[in-house]
Amino acid sequence: MWDPTTDAFVYQLSPIDWWYGWSELDDVVAHIEEPTEGTRARVRAELERVRDHALNQFRRRTYWEGDITTGPRFAGLPPGDGNADGDVMVAIKQSNNGSVFVWSPYELPWISDYAV
Repeated sequence: MWDPTTDAFVYQLSPIDWWYGWSELDDVVAHIEEPTEGTRARVRAELERVRDHALNQFRRRTYWEGDITTGPRFAGLPPGDGNADGDVMVAIKQSNNGSVFVWSPYELPWISDYAV
């Protein structure tokens, strides 16, 4: 999965109101293929670490005010850079003006105009 020493990519978008394909942390953990308690705990801890890093990146690199109306939400990414397991990206929607902030370990070229 993602390397915690990497800042990765952050995007700042206009409001998104339809979050199809994005999931809350509890939903991601509930759908693990190997539903043992140890596996769920390990996945939850890793996703919490990714989420916390993404939130820190939003604070540092965007005008996010710290408020959230939607999220943090997770969406899967296909495997890349030799990672056979795949990765996740994280997004939140700010309460104040609805701006959406997305963190990804990989560049998302289709939204590159919104990179910060």
